[in-house]
Amino acid sequence: MTNPFFAEFLPRLKTVSVCVEYPSDEITSLQTDKNGANVVLKRRNQADLLFRLPVRSISSFEIDVKSVSKDGYMAFKLPVCPNDSIVESAERSRTLDSLTTKDAFLWSAKELRAVKSEISEENTSQIGFLCAKCKELLIPFSRVRRIDAMPSEFWSEMMEFWHCERPETGGPNSYETVRERFGSFHPRKCSLIVGSYYLVLNAGDFHILPGANGGKYECPFCHTSLESSLDSSGNDRFPKWNFLLQNGKLEDAMLFPPYLYPFSVLMDNISSSAIRFFDVHLRNSDTSIVVWCFNFGLDVTSAQNARIMHNCLKIFYQDAKAAIDAFKGNTNHTQYTTVEFEQDAYDSLYKQLANSNSSLPKAQQTFKDWKVAYLPERW
Repeated sequence: MTNPFFAEFLPRLKTVSVCVEYPSDEITSLQTDKNGANVVLKRRNQADLLFRLPVRSISSFEIDVKSVSKDGYMAFKLPVCPNDSIVESAERSRTLDSLTTKDAFLWSAKELRAVKSEISEENTSQIGFLCAKCKELLIPFSRVRRIDAMPSEFWSEMMEFWHCERPETGGPNSYETVRERFGSFHPRKCSLIVGSYYLVLNAGDFHILPGANGGKYECPFCHTSLESSLDSSGNDRFPKWNFLLQNGKLEDAMLFPPYLYPFSVLMDNISSSAIRFFDVHLRNSDTSIVVWCFNFGLDVTSAQNARIMHNCLKIFYQDAKAAIDAFKGNTNHTQYTTVEFEQDAYDSLYKQLANSNSSLPKAQQTFKDWKVAYLPERW
């Protein structure tokens, strides 16, 4: 049985918060290893337990077990390693502006251009986007001529509320002209326009067929329907979770979890309006959860997931109807925003929250009447 462990790197405080759920009377020592990369739990007559930290701490840093023990678990903070390049980089890159830039999200235009640059004679027929169902190549990067980032979809709204002088009216650089130009934004032939959770492309330029089974488009190999929607310019938007990304190293193809769509919406709202409370709905349904975005830009590890989860949103949430109704009925609560998502994105979000919550030590699973979870942007 895996012993619950949790570590959270707080870049703005330069500390790692750690919780270990293990009987303290069975522990002979608790300290970081010689590299500061793991917490080592030594036990009587048993093998040591190693727990990975999200960033390096000071090497061989000892923790006084007795002073940090309470009710069957140990909670303590570790200093981060000074002069560690990863720590320094994280401290610089975890501002709200840097986390919501168009280059920050998974499979950004910048990241995809880097993948395209890995094309060689040996892998030219393999790099690109694969069908998530049958893993056949649908969008070969050898055919892609250009990869551009989608302009921010919040810019037009923000222009309406500029506290300074609005753009000129009339002329080629006027607010109206620029807004109209944005509204007629279309991809060039064999090009990709990359949004936070979707790709805009001309389906006929790649291995994507008109749908024959009720969907607008489908995979020509397995005939799975490919989810798509129209944007305000009439372009087809394909959610990234339709695909797997095969890079030049020909490693296992990477998936894009649908919950990253709600992740990007929550981050954009925090950035543009500073709102932290959300009523998250399944579209055309009464199903919902209440979400409190408590913190962002965190790196996390746990015993059930040895990988480092990067740029996490720390989420407090309520999923019981009585608790949701009580929250909405309490006029003393901070203002909240209602957001809606389709089935794939909503289900993925809720599953990630539930799985994250259950993987935490029991002492970390709740805060007052809220459940605690983490949404990683990368792992």
